[in-house]
Amino acid sequence: MTHPEEVVSKCRPQPALIALVLLACLLVPLRTFATPITTLSATPSQTSLNVGDGFFVDIAISDAVDLFDYQFDIAFNPSVIAATGTIDDGGFLTSAGGTSLLGGPFLLSVDNVLGVMTVLDSLTGPAPPATGASGSGLLVRINFSAVAPGTSSIELISPIAEDSTGAAIQLALADSRVIVSGNDAVPVPEPSTLILLGAGIAGAVRRGKRIISH
Repeated sequence: MTHPEEVVSKCRPQPALIALVLLACLLVPLRTFATPITTLSATPSQTSLNVGDGFFVDIAISDAVDLFDYQFDIAFNPSVIAATGTIDDGGFLTSAGGTSLLGGPFLLSVDNVLGVMTVLDSLTGPAPPATGASGSGLLVRINFSAVAPGTSSIELISPIAEDSTGAAIQLALADSRVIVSGNDAVPVPEPSTLILLGAGIAGAVRRGKRIISH
């Protein structure tokens, strides 16, 4: 005959078994579900150049959600590289079917004396029902030339990005740099400073979805 205390003893978990279960739990990797960070990056086509070379810098965005408009400045060393004043549409902003308010990325200003330029773009409204682009892709390709030996950083500064409701999109920035080799400097094409349009257009573009809705 089996006594009750013997049944309890048999059903009680053994210390060795408990230890094995705990060890197995510790060895199983924990899955985390972190929210992706929207990143704006500047990537040159070449990082090692010779004086006189032309190159471009791709401005891309990753893990965007409902991107409706953007504006950013690029700072560079004007004694080493110069912006040519030409840019190409990367196509990402309109990839969800929206229409650019300005027909594509707009080069607001270029200053080859201070080494800074401003680029912006916006979709047309009204929003809603218009929505922005989500995912990752190329916003704009910016053309430069190497004008003298040296090193130039290519920094993204003062970025603004908004979704279709007008809410700000927080951005992480990824900068880059180029190194130019050679002996002779190349004259920077005139004018060294080019202001393409008054600063008022910047605010108008960022408010484009609301202007269209009126």
